[in-house]
Amino acid sequence: MKSRDIWPKVLVLVVGIFIVNVSKAQLEANIWYVSDSTRIDWNKGKYPFLSKPTIYAPEEGTGSICDSLGNLLFYCSAKYLFNAKNELLNKDFDLNGDESTTQGALILKHKESAEYYLFVNSGHGDSGGLFLTSWLVSGDSVVFTAKGKRLLYRTGEGINAINHQNGRDIWIITHGYRNNLYYIICLTNSGLSQCIKYFKSGPYIGDMYTANNIWIAPDGSKIGFEPILYDTQYLYKFNSQIGAMGSLIVLPNSQDLAMSFSSSGNFIYSWFDFPDRIFRRNLSNWNEKAIRDSRQLVATLKSNSTLRWPRVGYDDIIVFPRYAKSYIGIVSNASSDVIQNVVVKDTGIILLKTKCTNGNFNTNQSYFYTPAINYKYKQDCNTNEFQFWGVDTFSANAYRWEIKKGNSISKYTTKSMNHQFTDTGIWQVKYVATNGSRMDSVSKEIEIFPILKSGFLGKDIGYCGNAFPITLQGPTGMNCYTWSKPKGTETYIDHINADAAGTYILETCNPVFCTYTDTIKIFEKAEPDTPKIIRKGDSLFVSNAEPGVQYQWYKGNTFIGKTGIGFKLLDTAWYKVRGVAPINCFGAFDSVKVESLRSKSLLRDQIQMYPNPVSDEIHIRNLPSRTRLSILDVTGRLVYEATSVQTNISISLNQLPAGHYQLVLEAVNERMVYTVIKL
Repeated sequence: MKSRDIWPKVLVLVVGIFIVNVSKAQLEANIWYVSDSTRIDWNKGKYPFLSKPTIYAPEEGTGSICDSLGNLLFYCSAKYLFNAKNELLNKDFDLNGDESTTQGALILKHKESAEYYLFVNSGHGDSGGLFLTSWLVSGDSVVFTAKGKRLLYRTGEGINAINHQNGRDIWIITHGYRNNLYYIICLTNSGLSQCIKYFKSGPYIGDMYTANNIWIAPDGSKIGFEPILYDTQYLYKFNSQIGAMGSLIVLPNSQDLAMSFSSSGNFIYSWFDFPDRIFRRNLSNWNEKAIRDSRQLVATLKSNSTLRWPRVGYDDIIVFPRYAKSYIGIVSNASSDVIQNVVVKDTGIILLKTKCTNGNFNTNQSYFYTPAINYKYKQDCNTNEFQFWGVDTFSANAYRWEIKKGNSISKYTTKSMNHQFTDTGIWQVKYVATNGSRMDSVSKEIEIFPILKSGFLGKDIGYCGNAFPITLQGPTGMNCYTWSKPKGTETYIDHINADAAGTYILETCNPVFCTYTDTIKIFEKAEPDTPKIIRKGDSLFVSNAEPGVQYQWYKGNTFIGKTGIGFKLLDTAWYKVRGVAPINCFGAFDSVKVESLRSKSLLRDQIQMYPNPVSDEIHIRNLPSRTRLSILDVTGRLVYEATSVQTNISISLNQLPAGHYQLVLEAVNERMVYTVIKL
């Protein structure tokens, strides 16, 4: 059947508008094995064509990976893994996936690592989850480093991947089952991070609706999600530096099914059946009403076309399997701002088996987006020194960097450079490249987080008595926390209640997946010795005080707020004291009865007055604040009066005749009278 019999004629006529340039693309996803044993190949550089079929026809989702030249390396379903020679590789173990999952398998490889990673979702029931198989290539064989290892329990069917903002690492994103959790994992050159981010948002996926897809814009800026049989689409901004879901747009009762982002990420394409139509929405204005109102009809197909779940491909092409007619159709020039430039046509690819084209090929969406200019970077987590290097597709020969935050700015004029960030927060990092006739630039926000220093858990802890549980607190604002206890158990919250002596280890991961580890010991400590009270004048002291022990003083059974090794007596009473070690380890009391004080005035012991007799000035030291001073002659006449706010004062008596005087001090509810002789 010819394409003009299936697609609108007017749209077929404009196919020549689309200009192809795959030479700059990343070719690791150049061969697709869809779920009906059809092999779709992109290596001719235009739109996809039919290549030789596979030897195995899974029910739904599949994945594959090529080398950087587009040569097939491995392909798989959720159950079976094959090499390019069609040899089954997992003969002795199960991948643990389910072949009735819409995005059932995903093969990834970090470009700076030799290891391959295969993720499969079982996606059905409480026993399901996300599983990992990984391997290294040794000659013509593979050496498995993990075989069907469970990473997560209770996940749905959708899984997808996108490049990290740093241009090196990869984010893997999946959704939970019977919950509203997204799980985000980071693949680095040193392997898969054990720290998994949990993000709660969006729809609750119940029993019947586990079949869901996760779509990611090839530039990593947005994520789309739609549970099958739900009439609602969810769109998120995505922070590809820290792997975080951002602001949410909900399109309820959207009437559109599934979605695929254009290569630029500016549009989403969806379909609606009865009759089958293809629509697109514009995402440039991130507002629910604006996105809803931007819905445009791209094409109306003839009856019984029955479109299925689309996937983005190379050269701004979106692939729509046509379930009923057994054809693969495409939408090309999908990022054009002018809808008349968008081209819809058949590829001529006839599916060998039409069953279950819902779940077709799955891969890292970044393979389908190569900007003209970009930059990569590598972070030293212990120093916040970054290595930057620029990338372009137009043979640039002059370069400029600008790193700015507030009034702080640094500039460089090389293609690659190192920069030390000395302050936390969000920095704007701009890279400009030119070849003389063309100049392009790219700017990214890079957030710098605090570096955790060794010992962030604090000092080791001694305990005694009924000290447990003891709360150990990790640093706040981290991605995840893994506590190792003396008994070998682990927990994943920011704090734990230690229930036994021993060594506790925390491995924590910050928002950019820098990993830090600290150790703290809890050891048994004897209770404080019973204190021995001694009296010196009108003060009580502990004679056998221990380092690190605090002492609590009581008048009768009332704590009087004194915690030192001694204090000045207030009045007569029974006094007692006990030692308190860290973690509220209490010792026994010692007590003493104070029946009398050495003098009526406690202030008299601290105040100093000299000289007496005095011929010129009298000096008074250690006065309490706001002491009232009066001098009276032998007849009781007031000859001097003042209120001192200073602790040390001097009073001149030069104007007074010789004789005896009374100096009266009034402070802190006490009145003291001194006899002063003037010479």
